[in-house]
Amino acid sequence: MNELPAIENWLHDKLVADGEIFSVVGESVYKYALPQKPRYPCIVYSLASDFDFQGLGTVRILTRPQYLVKVVSRGTPTTLVNLCADRIDELVGKSVRETFTSTAGDMFAISARREAAVQFVERDPALEGSLYFHLGGLYRMEVFGLNRKVVELSDAVSLNDSVAIS
Repeated sequence: MNELPAIENWLHDKLVADGEIFSVVGESVYKYALPQKPRYPCIVYSLASDFDFQGLGTVRILTRPQYLVKVVSRGTPTTLVNLCADRIDELVGKSVRETFTSTAGDMFAISARREAAVQFVERDPALEGSLYFHLGGLYRMEVFGLNRKVVELSDAVSLNDSVAIS
């Protein structure tokens, strides 16, 4: 089982569901890279590093990915952009014992903390005077599987079903 797609879905859902963040960036929350013509300000998140804690044999006990999560604004960041970065830190950087379910039905628990602040400016050499300001953080997550799947009762399986093995 690869936890990273499930973690990224959790992260995306957490960011787009927040009203304060939505009021600043709308639906402009992107994974890994900006689209060809992004709307600014926007949020970009991407995996920076990851490592696993292994148990006996092939048991993976815990994975600890680190994600870069940042608000990107064109030009100097406004007060709203700064508040959006603060809100990301509240939502992601202070997540404790939350649970989520992957698309495969695997259940996970997650906690996250910011390990480092991120702030830098870049220039678009193709457009004179175009500065882009990045403000966010590197967030270390601790994620472990709860060793159970969510089973829908409408799966057409009943307690009376049997399995024939030939």
